[in-house]
Amino acid sequence: MMDFMNGGFNLMGDIFGDDFEMPDPAPKKEKKAAKKEEKTDSKKTVSKKTAKKLAKVTLPCKVYGGSFRLEIPGNGEEVDTARLSELIAEAGYIEVKNSSMSVYVPEDLKSTAYVVTDAASFATGNDIAADFSNNQEIVFACGDERLTMKPEDFEGKDEDEICVKDLGDRISECFPHYKGEFCYDIASATIVPVRRKADLIDDKTTIPLPAVFCVSGEEHLLNEESLSGKEPTAKNIVDLLTASFSHKNIHCYLYKMDEGKYGVYMQSVMGDKASGTGKKSASAKKVEKKYPATAVVYLSFNDYREQLSPEKFDGKEKVTLAQIIDYLKPRFAILGNEEKRKSIKVFSYDEEINQINLVVSEGTRGAASASFNLSAEDDYVESGAEMDSILHRSPVTAFNKLIGCRGKYAPYYMDYVYATRTKAFIYQKAPFGSNNLKAFFLKTPRIPASIREEMYQFFRSEMPNEAICKIAYNYKTGLFYLLKPERMTADAVSVKSTFIMPASSNVEIVATFHSHNRMPAYFSSVDDAAELDQIGVFGVVGRLDTDKPQVVIRAVYEGGIKNVPPYTFFDVDMMSKKNKKEGQDA
Repeated sequence: MMDFMNGGFNLMGDIFGDDFEMPDPAPKKEKKAAKKEEKTDSKKTVSKKTAKKLAKVTLPCKVYGGSFRLEIPGNGEEVDTARLSELIAEAGYIEVKNSSMSVYVPEDLKSTAYVVTDAASFATGNDIAADFSNNQEIVFACGDERLTMKPEDFEGKDEDEICVKDLGDRISECFPHYKGEFCYDIASATIVPVRRKADLIDDKTTIPLPAVFCVSGEEHLLNEESLSGKEPTAKNIVDLLTASFSHKNIHCYLYKMDEGKYGVYMQSVMGDKASGTGKKSASAKKVEKKYPATAVVYLSFNDYREQLSPEKFDGKEKVTLAQIIDYLKPRFAILGNEEKRKSIKVFSYDEEINQINLVVSEGTRGAASASFNLSAEDDYVESGAEMDSILHRSPVTAFNKLIGCRGKYAPYYMDYVYATRTKAFIYQKAPFGSNNLKAFFLKTPRIPASIREEMYQFFRSEMPNEAICKIAYNYKTGLFYLLKPERMTADAVSVKSTFIMPASSNVEIVATFHSHNRMPAYFSSVDDAAELDQIGVFGVVGRLDTDKPQVVIRAVYEGGIKNVPPYTFFDVDMMSKKNKKEGQDA
């Protein structure tokens, strides 16, 4: 059966909100009455401009669509295109209700109408939520091909999780020749396929014959003899197939359905057409994707991992990104920053290991490393031996544990320790953004000189612009490597980036470095805004036009800062005393 219309939205209000008005399906009222209605209820108003576009048709009327044709009976009565749309729907072709569809009546053919799409039509975004409220069903309709969809048809999904992509996947399962994009109209609860310009075959293209062509609900087998000596171009074939009902204001194009099978797509080039029912669609909203509440959440911007459970979300089996962030918000200063919180996205969900991977979007940088044991009995350090393990043994972690031991750790008694597998921070607790960082410990070996040199080479290759990278460490293999951004936009004085962070539980980020090209190495106010509410190690490399670039490094714990001498961070055996001074690397 013929593929139908396949156009997108020509009325933006169906997707983009209440500012766009659609014509009322009722016949035009007296001007005075319409003006009165405008004053009392602006949402129901039919503008004078729109009202003029409701053309008239005389019944009986022949109607041609991409996937159907029919005749509306009558005895010479005249109806407008809004009423004609209703009659077409009553005849069973409810796709005409979809807001992407228009009924066009040529001025010179008062008993002929065409159901078409606009050239500037839009597909509905895949993430737009399907509306099943009030037990409503959503119908896919293309000529004689129909599919009624209900929430229970989508196994494993809650009703508020179902989106246009799910509808499209369901349609493609039942009708494999419908693939790609779709136009979903919330008001009429209908969905139709979209044919983009790229899908349409150029008029001059030669079509291999024999082939089957579907036009207005009928199939035609054509061979070379069918064209009476004409070249089998797309235009010649379309002209032959539509000769009985073609019109100068209707453009018809071929598109490929299956191997050896083509459809005819119809567009109007005129503006005097009316929308199907004239109903105003409700504002669409994007669906909030849900994830298992039993997943591990991985914060790539500080390498924090935590095993979630339904008990942490009032028994919910599935949770949204917003719910996860709300749960974690009290723990990290970065999540208390509204701007940065909004930039946190899910860059992947690994179903195999049931892990939700979060990343800070472009424009925000900074990283720390953490993999914590959050059990209640482990929030207090009572012995020096345990403190030694937290500060120096890579696998041992701590999430804001209170230090209760004395001895060599007496200077830190009743302070807090925050330790990842690669770093440890001892700090005096204060409100987010104002902690006093008293000590910093690098739990890995010093970073090899080869990694440092690779970083310098990368920064120099990006000059005169700034650049950014991260140093990662696999605590299982004991190897370091340089992590470069997936995307980076930079100029001589700034850099923004997005990283695809390692999801492996064995890999953590040791530090984030950015360059100052030929300028001195220092932390600017922009760097402070990006980094000081985070947890990690950050560095700046300057004077990259010299043999001995300048380096400054600092450890940061949510407002607390501790300078880190470069020679204690990088493993450079042949460093002279002169080059060991802070801020200078050999």
